[in-house]
Amino acid sequence: FKLISNEISKATLNEFIKNLDFINQSKFKDSEILVELKATHFQKIIEYNFELGVRAEKKLYFNDAKKHYNDCISYVSNSKDNKFLIPSQTRIEICSLKQNMAVNPNCFEVVDKARKSLREDFYFRYVLKLLKNNDFEYAEDILASKFNSSKKELKALKDFCFTKKQEIAKKDIE
Repeated sequence: FKLISNEISKATLNEFIKNLDFINQSKFKDSEILVELKATHFQKIIEYNFELGVRAEKKLYFNDAKKHYNDCISYVSNSKDNKFLIPSQTRIEICSLKQNMAVNPNCFEVVDKARKSLREDFYFRYVLKLLKNNDFEYAEDILASKFNSSKKELKALKDFCFTKKQEIAKKDIE
């Protein structure tokens, strides 16, 4: 996604929200020009919320980021353009992983629809969480099924999972 200029702020976002409220309360809200203006405002609010979410996430303000992504999702549901829906839903789950929190158990279907870089970001973090929880079997399955890469880091993680599973099996036999 093309990032918006640095001039965007919460104040700018709030102005668009106020304008949208004014349009919605207007007795002429169904006129062609206001319908078009309303659509433009929805789009700006969606884009700004997503951008502010990304910025908050980069500053490690994960709760703020998740709020902006959730707001983005709310506005997308009232818009014709849903290109920010899956990225916002995926970014929320990535923030949860960054916070060492559980992910939504229903998120995987959405994440699988995200663009490759987001998908890999999510699954890499998810694999690390599984490894911390000693779930080597599932981590290895995800590494095998979700990554189409021969990167050294991924090979090292696969080897690590395999070694840990062997160690566990050896202990079980003894």
